[in-house]
Amino acid sequence: MKSAKNGTRFLVLLATTIYGAAQASTFLCTPTESVVFSCSTERLKIIELCLDKRTHSVSYRYGRPERIELSYSGKQGGENGFFFNHYFRSNVDYTRISFVTAGYEYSVFRDYDSAEGPILRYGVTVSENGNEVVQIKCQSQIVDNMSKIIGQLRCDERSALGCS
Repeated sequence: MKSAKNGTRFLVLLATTIYGAAQASTFLCTPTESVVFSCSTERLKIIELCLDKRTHSVSYRYGRPERIELSYSGKQGGENGFFFNHYFRSNVDYTRISFVTAGYEYSVFRDYDSAEGPILRYGVTVSENGNEVVQIKCQSQIVDNMSKIIGQLRCDERSALGCS
């Protein structure tokens, strides 16, 4: 009897895990948008940048398909739109695509520094007045097409990273 209960618990746990993974793999971009960046977080939420090729607007979305917690759209390179920063040297490569809304700066990042390890790190950093408030790291299911649009965005001159 005890092994049947354990087996049932295992199946419920497995089904929950599979359902959660399936939920996290869904994109938040609409069918008319292409995915510029997407990943799932530890809490199975999605961080996503989408490009609407018809309107040339970029959108940031955070949350789950059934409940988007934050959405922001702006023209590529527009005054109230998205900006980029990129820094590169041997064994170091940092990329940021950022926007500002309601006094907070959101920066989707891709970081590689061979001194810190052999893997890329992805996520979003939220800052207020230049001070980091929170950093949400990507855990899995990463789609990275940021390099395809950074040439169409304005450089964020305020950042020390520059725009190489």
